[in-house]
Amino acid sequence: MVKLYGRNYTRRELFRRVGDLSQVGGVRPFTFTEGPARGMAGIDVRSGSGLNYTVLPDRGLDLSVAEYRGTPLAWRSAIGDRSPAFFEPEGMGWLMTFGGGLMVTGGLDQIGMPCEDEGQPYGLHGRYSGLPAERVHCDEVWKGNACTLAIEGRVRQASVFGKHLALHRRIETPLGESKIIVRDRVENAGSLPQPHMILYHCNFGFPLVDEGARIHAPAEAIVPRDEEAAQGLKRAMVLDGPALRGEQCFFYTMKPRRGWVEVVLANRKLGDRGLGIVLRYRADTLPYFTEWKCMADKTYVLGLEPSNTPLVGRAEARRLGELETLRPGASVEYEVELSILDGKKAIDEAVARIG
Repeated sequence: MVKLYGRNYTRRELFRRVGDLSQVGGVRPFTFTEGPARGMAGIDVRSGSGLNYTVLPDRGLDLSVAEYRGTPLAWRSAIGDRSPAFFEPEGMGWLMTFGGGLMVTGGLDQIGMPCEDEGQPYGLHGRYSGLPAERVHCDEVWKGNACTLAIEGRVRQASVFGKHLALHRRIETPLGESKIIVRDRVENAGSLPQPHMILYHCNFGFPLVDEGARIHAPAEAIVPRDEEAAQGLKRAMVLDGPALRGEQCFFYTMKPRRGWVEVVLANRKLGDRGLGIVLRYRADTLPYFTEWKCMADKTYVLGLEPSNTPLVGRAEARRLGELETLRPGASVEYEVELSILDGKKAIDEAVARIG
């Protein structure tokens, strides 16, 4: 059954009331027509519950703008959406096309600060978000009386005589629900063992991020990245209003529940009901988690970021013995979910699950 506007409908009952699914929800491919995003492909998704978001096939099928019932969820930088033609992989160049968005993927062979590993330079967060997807397909898939809005495709990071890592991504949103499910499978399609790093850089902004909002997480330990973060450790999970200060990063040790970790960002003061979001991810393949907290003027953002290795850069991960390697033909699967919490009751129930 599909739940829309407070009522459950069978497929037949729904199509007696609408001539085309686009009246209540669906997926819609489009092309950007101006500015630095000109010519870039996009796919708009409308769930029918009030959740709307945009997927960028030309930026690795990452998630761009997102809103729930007209309220923005994702942080957007001053850069906005930009074509991968402008992507700069060297050093800190990643920041030149970092438009924010609900989810930006780092990897597939480097995450964290720029470094040099075995004589090869690697830029901030790797090359993935500058790679266009191929074999992209979007559809509204019915199975009985349930409908799933689905987008899938493949992103390859390859070089002659070098690595060949392929990411197969499927994004799903059940019609009538306020949930985004991202399922990835990364395969070493080359002939040699290859280091593999991946980061799910989920970025939330105003008004969900505002003074009084809180993070709730099953954290057993929180370690500040540096002295700047150490000064804010006591308020790591509490959000403040904008101020003139730099970014702070915190590394969490999480306690999974039934193989999953759930992190809640909740703003009980937003609107009349309060609004929150749950980030849920598989703990076996994403054992690390970073909070990127930047309460600065103009760059007012909270990043919640699960990853498969520590967010320290490839060279340091190798030194720590935490650099994952995929043998030829081997693959690993990841799953990340984002779900809306509409109202204080839903927030309280989610926080209670975390404990």
